[in-house]
Amino acid sequence: MSNNKRKLSASTPAATSHPPPKKRSFQASGSGGGGATMAAVGYGVTFGAAGEKSELELLQYQNQSLSTLLKEKKEEISSLRTKLRTVEAKERESSNGLAYVTQHWSSLDENLHTVLATIEPATVDEILREESRRVHPPEDERSFLQMLLGDEGDLMNEEERKDIKKEKELGNEDEQELDEEEAEARDEEYQKLLLKQRIDPALERRSSFTKQILIRVCDALQKQKRRSDDLARRLQDAASLERVMVEESNGLREQVAGLDKLVAKLQHKNMELSRGYSSAKTGWVQAEQKIRVLTMDIEDFKADLSTCHNRIERLNKALQEAQTKAATAAANAPAPAAAASTSSSSSSSPSLGSHEAPEEVQKIREELADARTVEENRLKEIQKLRQDRAELKNELNELNDKLLNLPEHVVRTSPAFRMLETHLQMAVMDYESQRGLCSQLQRSVATLEQERREEKDRAQKNEQARRQELEKEIKEKDAALARIRGERDNLIYRLEQKKASLPSQQLINEFKMTIATLQDQSAKLRKELEKLREQKDKERGREPERAHTSEPRAPEVAELQEKVKVLQRGMDDFKRKHDDAQRELRSITESLPREQRELHEIRRNERKLADENTYLKSRLAKYEPKNKLEKDYPRLLSKADQSIRELQKSLDATKAENAAYLSEMEVISKEFESTMEQNTRLLHELSDKDETTTKLMSDRIKSEQLQNQLREETKQLQFQIKLAGERYEQQKELLKREETKAKMIEEQMIKANEQISSFTNLIEAHKRAARDAAQQLVEFKAKLDQATAALAEYKKKLDEQSSALERGEDKISRLMEERNTLKRKVERLSARGSVDTLLEEEVSTLRKMLRCPVCNDNMKDTVITRCFHVFCNPCVKSRLQLRNRKCPGCAKPFGENDVHSIYLGFDDVKDEED
Repeated sequence: MSNNKRKLSASTPAATSHPPPKKRSFQASGSGGGGATMAAVGYGVTFGAAGEKSELELLQYQNQSLSTLLKEKKEEISSLRTKLRTVEAKERESSNGLAYVTQHWSSLDENLHTVLATIEPATVDEILREESRRVHPPEDERSFLQMLLGDEGDLMNEEERKDIKKEKELGNEDEQELDEEEAEARDEEYQKLLLKQRIDPALERRSSFTKQILIRVCDALQKQKRRSDDLARRLQDAASLERVMVEESNGLREQVAGLDKLVAKLQHKNMELSRGYSSAKTGWVQAEQKIRVLTMDIEDFKADLSTCHNRIERLNKALQEAQTKAATAAANAPAPAAAASTSSSSSSSPSLGSHEAPEEVQKIREELADARTVEENRLKEIQKLRQDRAELKNELNELNDKLLNLPEHVVRTSPAFRMLETHLQMAVMDYESQRGLCSQLQRSVATLEQERREEKDRAQKNEQARRQELEKEIKEKDAALARIRGERDNLIYRLEQKKASLPSQQLINEFKMTIATLQDQSAKLRKELEKLREQKDKERGREPERAHTSEPRAPEVAELQEKVKVLQRGMDDFKRKHDDAQRELRSITESLPREQRELHEIRRNERKLADENTYLKSRLAKYEPKNKLEKDYPRLLSKADQSIRELQKSLDATKAENAAYLSEMEVISKEFESTMEQNTRLLHELSDKDETTTKLMSDRIKSEQLQNQLREETKQLQFQIKLAGERYEQQKELLKREETKAKMIEEQMIKANEQISSFTNLIEAHKRAARDAAQQLVEFKAKLDQATAALAEYKKKLDEQSSALERGEDKISRLMEERNTLKRKVERLSARGSVDTLLEEEVSTLRKMLRCPVCNDNMKDTVITRCFHVFCNPCVKSRLQLRNRKCPGCAKPFGENDVHSIYLGFDDVKDEED
C-alpha cells in the first residue's frame, strides 16, 4: 500500500476504554555486521509483521484523533478568548458609563453647593470645608467607582487565572471539568455577593450625601421665600421702610461677601484645574510618546511573529510531508524485509549452493556505498540547517536589539508625533485666547452691571420724585375738582328749586293765550284793512265828487286826520310794548333752556305778528297820500262844487262809517288796555324772573369759569402726564437697550462659560484619555510581557520543532535509505522469481484483519469513537436502524454522533483482490 493517505474526520471523542499500547520502534541496520544480523532482522519482521502493522495503524489513528482533539481545544480556547474580549469590552463600557455617572454626580453636587452658597452666604465656610474634604478625602474612604473598577479588575484577573487553569487542565476528564465549572460558578456568585455588599454602602453614602444637600437647598429656598414675603410685608409699612432698607442692604453686602468668597474659591479651583491640565498634558504627551514606541514595538513584534508563524507553518508542512513519507515507507517496509528473510533462509538451507556468498559480499558493499552517499547528503543537509538556524538567531537578536534600543529622535521626527504636537499647541493657544476673552468679558460685564445698577438707581430716584410731585398736584386738583363739583351740585339744586318755584306752565299758557288774542286781533285788523281798501277804491271813484264837496268837509277831515294820528300813536305804543315784550320773551327763552320748543313757537307767532304789523304800517303809509290829497281839497273845492251834494251824501255815509269805526276803535282800545294790563302783569313777572335768571346766570357763569379753569388745569396735568409718560418710555427704551446690552453680554458670558465648560470637558477628556492611555500602557506592557513570553515559547517550540524536523529528516533519510536498499532487494528477488508462501499467508491475515468481523464480506470503513472498533458501514447502519446500538466487539453502547467514516485507501486492496 504505497502513497496512500489515511484521513480521519471525527468530532470530540471521549476517552478510550482501552489504553493504547506502547509504540515499538522499527529499526533496520544498513551497515556493519554480517548476514546473521540481517537474518535476525528479517526473522523479527516476518514473525511480528502483522502485529506491528496493526499497532502502527492504531498509533497513527490515535495521533490523528489527538490532533483533532488539539484542534478542537484550540478552537475552544479561541472562543473563550473572544468571549473574554467581549467581557473586557463590556467591562470598559460599564467602567466608562460609571465614570460618566460619577462625573455628572460630582458636577451635580458642586452645582448644588454653589446654589446653596449663593442662597445662604453664612454656610460658605462650611461648604468650603466640605469641598476640601471632598477634594482630599481620607485614605479609608474610596469612591465606589474605584471600588467597582478594582473589584472588576480583580474579577478579571481571577477570570484570566481561571482561563489559564482551564487551558492547563484541558486534558482532564469530563466529570472533573463539570465539577470545576460548578465550583467556578459558585465562586463567581460569592464574588458578586461580596461586590454587592461592598458597593451598596458606598452608593447609600453617596445618595444620602446628595439627599442632604438637596434638603439643605430646599430649606434654603423656603427660607428665602419666607424672607421675601416678610420683606414685602415690611415694605408696605412706611414707618419701618428705612430700617428695612438698611437691613436689606446689610444682607446684600453679606451675600456679596459670600459671592466674593465663592469667586475666590472658583478662581483657586480654576488655577488647580489649569495646573492639573498642564500636568495631565505633559503626562499625556509622555504617554503618547510611550504609546507610539510601544505601537512600533508591537508592530515589529507582530511582523516577527508573522515571520515566525510562516516559518513554523513551513516546518509543519515539511514535518507532515516527512511523516507521510515515513508512514508510506513503514507501510512498504514489511515486504522487502520478508524477502530478505527468505533470502537468508535460502542461503542457510542446504538446498542453496555456496556460489551465493560473493553475491552477499557484493550486496554489502553496495549497501555500504549507498550508506556513504546517504551520510554525505545528510551531513550537507545538517550543515545547511545549522547555517539557517544561525542566521535566524542572528536576525532575532538584531530585532531584539532594535526593539530595546529604539531612539527617541525617530519617534519625535515621526509625522504622527509632529501632527499631535501641533494640534496640542493649537489647543493650548485656543485655550489661552478663550481664557483671555473670558476674563475681558467678565470685566466688561462687571462694569456694565455697575453702570446699569447706577442708572437704575438714578431712574428710580427721578421716578419717585416725579411721582411724588404728580401725586401732590393730582391731590390738589382732586380737592379743587371736588369743591367745584359740590358748588355745581348746589347750583343745580338751587336752579331746580327756582324752576320748581317759577310758574313756567302758567306762563306758557298765558303766552299762548296772548298769542291767540293777538292773532285774532291781527285777523280783525286784516279784515278792517280789506274794508278800508274797498272804501279806498270807492273813494277813488268818488274823487271828482269829493272835489266839489271837500271844502265844506275840511274840518271833518281834519278831525279824522287827528283821530288817525291818535290811532298811529297808539299803534306805535303798542309796537314799542310789543318789542319790549319780544325782548323779555327772548331773555326768558335764553334763560330757560327747557322751554325752548314752546318759546320757539312763541317767537314764530311773534314773527307773524311783526309781519302783520309791517303790513299794517305799509297800509297806513298808503293811506297818508290820501291825507295829502285831502290837504289839496281846498284848492279843488272851487272845482268840486258840483260834487258837494254827492259828497254830503257820502259824508253822511262816511259819518256813519266813522261812527262805526269809532265804536270799533273803542272796542280795540279796550282790548288794547286789557292787553296792556296783562302785559304789565307779565312784565312784573318777567322782571322777577329776570332777577332770578340773572342770579342763576351769574352763578352759572362762575361755575363755567371754574370748570374752564379746571379743564385748563386738567389739560396742563394731562400734558405733564404725557411728558412724564414720554420720559418714562424714553427711560424704558434706555433700560431696554441696557437690558439688551446686558443680555448680549450675558449671552457672551454664557458662550464663554460654555467654552470654559467645553475646555474643562476637554481637560477631563484629556485626563480620561491620559488615564486610558496609562491603562492601555499597563495593558500594553502586560501584552508585551505576554508577547515576549509567547515569543520565548515560540522560540523554544521553534527550536524543538527544528530539532524534531532535523530528527524527522534524519529518520526520513534513513527510511529512504532503507527503502532504497529494500527496493534493490525486491528487484533482486523479483529477478530471481522466488515467492515465499509466508508472504501470501501474511497478506491473507492482513486481508482478514481489514475485513469486517461481523459479515466477513465488506472492508472496514467506519469507526465507533466510543471504543475505537472498526467495522463496515452496512453493519453499523443496520445496528442503528434495528436500535441495537451496541458495539459488536465489546458491547459498549454508542450513538449516531459516535459513528464516523475512515478512509484507508482500500481501492488498491480491492484491485489486488480482483
